[in-house]
Amino acid sequence: MRRRPGARRYCIARDQRQVAEAARWAENLGFDLVASGEHLFFHGRTPNAFVVLAAAAGATERVRLLSALTILPVYPAVLAAKLVATLDQVSNGRFDFGVGVGGEYPPEFAAAGVPVGERGARTDEALALILRLLRGGPVDFAGRWTRVEGLSLNPPALQTPAPPVWVGAAALPLFGAPGGSPTSGCPTCTHRSDWRTACSRCAATRCKLAEAPLRSAAPSFVGGP
Repeated sequence: MRRRPGARRYCIARDQRQVAEAARWAENLGFDLVASGEHLFFHGRTPNAFVVLAAAAGATERVRLLSALTILPVYPAVLAAKLVATLDQVSNGRFDFGVGVGGEYPPEFAAAGVPVGERGARTDEALALILRLLRGGPVDFAGRWTRVEGLSLNPPALQTPAPPVWVGAAALPLFGAPGGSPTSGCPTCTHRSDWRTACSRCAATRCKLAEAPLRSAAPSFVGGP
């Protein structure tokens, strides 16, 4: 999946009691996408992306919903698949599944019982299984950490063949990984016109934000490509 040129995204307010209001506000202003990151534990206040985006789904009708990013290696793969399918159902097919390996805060991996050095391999295995489950079963899968024999997700994800998958990458070997697109954008030498189109909308977006300020905590990110 490549983000549409000029698409605008909005990361939901840090005050989680204001999620529904913030999501409606972003949709009414014409944003294309609202997003939530997550951590189990971190240096600041962090939510769970699936819960936050479920609340946003119930408050909106059009805007797409992105987990940016789900720290996939701390989840059992089949649980993550179930959460993705369920959120895609309750949002009427508006969920984009963004995944990352995490690792910038090792104590959360220790708390989850996941060796931080295994996070890349665990993410690769989990994503391979999740994509197969989302695309329809029954699925047989024998991995290092997960084994599935003839199981299907029911209900399945609403989008076919599966919700879009974004793979967050801070290292070049992961950039453009199979099955997803990097959340950090496209190589500027190839898609420079896309960036120009997106940036040209920033001034208009700032004007709209000034005209309709949100009466809650400041968002963690507003606007831009």
